[in-house]
Amino acid sequence: MAEEVQNLWVGGFNPSLYKLLVNSFENKEFKTEVTLNQSEGMRIDFIKQKDVEHAEIMVNCSCWDDIKDCDVEAYVKKNLGDVIRPCTKLHVNLYLEVPKAEYEKEGDSYLKKVASVHEYILAAPFYKYLKALQDGSLSSLYPKILSFYLHEPIYIIPKSTSVSIVFSINETDDTDRSLMQVFLLEFSEAKRTVVGSPSVTFSRDEPNDIHGMVKEKPSVGFLSFAFNEENVAGNRAEKAAALLSSFRFYLDYHVKSSKTFLHGRMRNRAEQWKNCRLWEQCGL
Repeated sequence: MAEEVQNLWVGGFNPSLYKLLVNSFENKEFKTEVTLNQSEGMRIDFIKQKDVEHAEIMVNCSCWDDIKDCDVEAYVKKNLGDVIRPCTKLHVNLYLEVPKAEYEKEGDSYLKKVASVHEYILAAPFYKYLKALQDGSLSSLYPKILSFYLHEPIYIIPKSTSVSIVFSINETDDTDRSLMQVFLLEFSEAKRTVVGSPSVTFSRDEPNDIHGMVKEKPSVGFLSFAFNEENVAGNRAEKAAALLSSFRFYLDYHVKSSKTFLHGRMRNRAEQWKNCRLWEQCGL
């Protein structure tokens, strides 16, 4: 029976998966069956048999129906090599055999890439559209809706010479919602001063690019990225796809960090007032 790791990893790199890969290829006697959970409803089953020269990774992704036509396998292969194998098991969307030979050839950096398979899977749809923009082949693509998070669809809208990517953002907590709105306004303003970055706009109402496509208005609002050919020149398409795949995690991380900072300042101020009262009571 597989052990289940309860930690919910967010972001592209999974340190638990990385440690399992290191143990698998540095210890010939190592064997294990572990289930790892990641954000965006992704589950990874890791299997390593004793005296076998490869590790097995089976991925189940809750948004697979949204992304399976976005060249996910091709993008994973582009980053990890020829590791994808056919699989008939239920609830397995992607089956990888990671060979020890690749680790011996590329070293630790290869295992870190494998441990980032979550990023490659979710970045594939963004890369497909941004690469088409770079290649001038957007005319063959249609608008795409991704459901990485519940009640937060992501819209990818191809145009003749640009691609718009719109995040709809929901938050039930009043404090978090207010912090998000402030941050997203500042984020969109700051991006205007960064040379070579896409245009970024935050709005409470649905943007014109997705007019008529929104079923439910989000509580926070919409953040829109508009990419042109200059924004994806060179290897920028791949970098942008990676950042977009983890943007929602970045937003949550920023809000939690802001709350921690604010709470720290409040505690310090309360301590200062407490010390003032103590001095007064001592007649000083």
